[in-house]
Amino acid sequence: GGLRPEVPEMVEEMFGNLTAAVSGEMKATCNEYRLLEKMNLVASEEYKKMGDFSSGVQMYVEGLRANEENFLQFEDQIGEIDVQVGELEEVMQRLDTMTKKIESQFKVLVDAPRAATSSIA
Repeated sequence: GGLRPEVPEMVEEMFGNLTAAVSGEMKATCNEYRLLEKMNLVASEEYKKMGDFSSGVQMYVEGLRANEENFLQFEDQIGEIDVQVGELEEVMQRLDTMTKKIESQFKVLVDAPRAATSSIA
């Protein structure tokens, strides 16, 4: 009874096939890890870009806030100027009214001597 001659060949073939299968699995796993590493690098770059963009937006918003504060200061001044313009318009209206009264009184004074001289003649 010994081993049949084809058994060692079959065992050798089996171990060769097993080695090839394990090697193939290991290569696939390595390829998956390399792909995952590349994906992580790309994701990391994208997160950095998003962080840079967010920083830029934050600085822009801070600039807008500063401009808003400056504008609020001018808004108060504009309100004061508006009140002063309203007061000036009232003064101008009074001056216009007074000027019309003075003109009419002046006209009466100028016309009075003419009327007196024309009634004498």
